[in-house]
Amino acid sequence: MKVFYALTFDETSRNALHRLALSLAPHSWMGRPTRIELLHLTLLFLGEVDYGAVKPLEDLLDTLIPIPTAYTCSAIGSFARRPDRILWAAIEPGEPLIATNRHLAQAVDALGYPFDPSPLTAHVTLVRKAKKVTALPFTPFGVRAEQIVLMHSCIQRGQLVYTPLATRSL
Repeated sequence: MKVFYALTFDETSRNALHRLALSLAPHSWMGRPTRIELLHLTLLFLGEVDYGAVKPLEDLLDTLIPIPTAYTCSAIGSFARRPDRILWAAIEPGEPLIATNRHLAQAVDALGYPFDPSPLTAHVTLVRKAKKVTALPFTPFGVRAEQIVLMHSCIQRGQLVYTPLATRSL
């Protein structure tokens, strides 16, 4: 099963991020905006793990130090994914999110599970499969985090679905 740790947002923040995604899609030439229920910030991506790994990974949520709930959506960026691009909203991570990423990486490594060791690029994916990106004016805005979640990712009936396995409220 494919899993990752994510920071999720309150309803007001998800709505603001979704409105931003919808506003970008027409300007990114046939891009597909992220569905509102999928909006999150990935803290650590593990990928495929055995079902037996889930309980120890859930337990790691109890070892996290408290982190702030207020963040700033500060810019729009993109990743190239041939042949398309992904548009994302940058979230100013600050030291607490970076420390949480490091803590999770060290704990997952100590358990012997594989994970993506890339440095944290704090972002929320807004549009997938963009063919062309047009620069648009952007005004930073605040978002409020709600939970850290161990999430299961899978495709059901041809659609990406995220299912929370364990949550920790902030």
